[in-house]
Amino acid sequence: METNISFYNFSEMTEETGLLCKKITINILEDFICINDWFLNFLNLVQPNDPSHGIELDIKGKLNGLNTIFILRNVTNLEHQTILEDMAFEITKDTRNKGLSIYYRAVYICEAWQLQFERWKETK
Repeated sequence: METNISFYNFSEMTEETGLLCKKITINILEDFICINDWFLNFLNLVQPNDPSHGIELDIKGKLNGLNTIFILRNVTNLEHQTILEDMAFEITKDTRNKGLSIYYRAVYICEAWQLQFERWKETK
């Protein structure tokens, strides 16, 4: 297996390595989604009349799941990390109560991220 499993090199990985990296990323994203759904459900209970949920921003950047992905997949650019984190939060919120499983929501984030990395690679 290759030693460079960076998102930036996804297209250059063997199929086996790419699938393994994607599976690990999706597994971590599933936990991220579950935790965020729990927080959003909790906020709906304690602040049912506040659709903006000002408290929810307090958890952003404090969950280690995304940081683990960034370390594992060699995403060291802080601007890229922020963009990916924002994408994950927005997709998590936008896909709630849409009838999608946690797994498919995680796949959706992972695929959106991969498209973003392809855009970054094209602009280099």
